[in-house]
Amino acid sequence: MNRIGIHYAYWQRDWNTDFIESVRHAASLGFEAVDFATADIMALPRPKQAELRDTAKGLGIALSFLPATGPEVDIASPDRSIRENGVEYFKRCVQFTADMGSDIFAGIIYSAWQARVEGILNDKSDALERSRESLRKILPTAEDCGVWYCLEVVNRYEQYLLNTAEEGIAYVDSLNSPRLKLLLDTFHMNIEEDDIPGAIRRVGGRLAHFHVGEPNRRLPGQGKDGRMPWKGIFTALRDVGYTGIITMEPFVRMGGQVGKAICVWRDLQEGPDEALDADARISIGFLRSQLAAAQAATL
Repeated sequence: MNRIGIHYAYWQRDWNTDFIESVRHAASLGFEAVDFATADIMALPRPKQAELRDTAKGLGIALSFLPATGPEVDIASPDRSIRENGVEYFKRCVQFTADMGSDIFAGIIYSAWQARVEGILNDKSDALERSRESLRKILPTAEDCGVWYCLEVVNRYEQYLLNTAEEGIAYVDSLNSPRLKLLLDTFHMNIEEDDIPGAIRRVGGRLAHFHVGEPNRRLPGQGKDGRMPWKGIFTALRDVGYTGIITMEPFVRMGGQVGKAICVWRDLQEGPDEALDADARISIGFLRSQLAAAQAATL
């Protein structure tokens, strides 16, 4: 059965924290994987990086790395020097991912987070081609390292190149790399897709990482009105044979670097800080029940 993971910043107001304690804490609650921000871990001294890797391995925690890509590494930029900087940066990130014992490097790693289209507003073909040209230089490193290079399809307010599963599929298929895959996220899909389970089925075997959360970024299962089609989502994951990590990416706390970056302008946290752990345990149970129900329906 799929591993259930969590983004470490669920508990944080700032990106930088005690990452090793984050792994231990996640494991104590029953999680089996943790998503980390790449740059913060790369900035640690090498002994701390090794301690994080070894701690995670000892606890049976799979690590995944997701960079918060800025304009200085936008590999779709019209500026060649910026693209070249991004290519070298992503190569280092891929190698670092492998060195940390992980095979998942994911996110907006085809351009930059919150980038806006340049030039003619109804034509992004030039930016797409610049992005693909850059990826052709990066992907051999992913292939050599055995790392899945997972492009996250996100909503229109956070990026412009890949907003739908269909756009992600076309991009991946155009490059024909065995290590180029997609990351889908229910929060973004809720904004952009007409049929979330259908989009998952169309992506099929191109899916290598999966994020889950309610439409307002609460923990999965906390939605009160059933807007997120959880039964259909897990049936679709079963139908495409997805065996990868299912990672919660909830952001519920105002304030700090995290709240500002994710635009959490009201407190979605219910109760004191201690309630975050109880809610996380409940959400693990919810996801496990959805997986079990989808599996049982095939028997």
